[in-house]
Amino acid sequence: MDKAISDGVHIIYLSVGANGHSPPYYLDSIAVGAFGASQHGVLVSCFAGNSDPNPSTATKIAPWILTVGASTIDRDFPADVNLGDGRILIGVSLYAGEPLAADGKLSLIYAGDAGNRYCYSGSLIASKVAGKIVVCDRGGNARVEKGSAVKLAGCLALVLANTEDSGEELIAGSHLIPATMVGQINVYDLDVNNYVAFLSSIGYDSKRISIFFKASTRADICETTFNKVGVLSSPGGLSLLSRDTSTFKINPQLPEAEALKEW
Repeated sequence: MDKAISDGVHIIYLSVGANGHSPPYYLDSIAVGAFGASQHGVLVSCFAGNSDPNPSTATKIAPWILTVGASTIDRDFPADVNLGDGRILIGVSLYAGEPLAADGKLSLIYAGDAGNRYCYSGSLIASKVAGKIVVCDRGGNARVEKGSAVKLAGCLALVLANTEDSGEELIAGSHLIPATMVGQINVYDLDVNNYVAFLSSIGYDSKRISIFFKASTRADICETTFNKVGVLSSPGGLSLLSRDTSTFKINPQLPEAEALKEW
């Protein structure tokens, strides 16, 4: 900030959020720097934080800082997953590298069946995931770390699946490999018929499926479809975010959710 002040700027905007609660002003380096800027007539505006619209989770709320919430923007970055049975899982991504081959389908594997569901670095069993698309649960570690772990294990693509904690909030990330994030309802909200069809597709007959579900169930042996996935689309999801500092009489917001900034 000192350099910006010496350059003669009038406004400094810091799109840098934080998790948790706002620290005391004297322990907040941004608050301290912004106070010095205000003494030189420079307006400092900051992003309200990353901890969702819950009570007392806004950060950068010193009285001399203009704290700005995040609203949605007028664009999205779709990257849908086309399953072998024709279903489409809505996803988002900012991956800008080489796409997957458009003429083929790859096997899909859940990371929890191949080492670790969160895809920690070094946790995936390469012999199980290499050459496939792996589904990793959101949470536990950073999204970029998941992509790195998947790439090192020899996977060709990543589907980042929201859990119940994240719900349908989708964040388009600039992934290292072809990747997309899909909502929790796409992955976990299945009924018995979905599981019957899946078990049938991998060779279970009616008797074996009935044991699992403790009911009379008819199932035909059919071609495997649920463990196949199509091609992720090119980058191009909208996170619905709203934050209120509960401190000021004004409620400024900028279209920050999924804004690309220096992209």
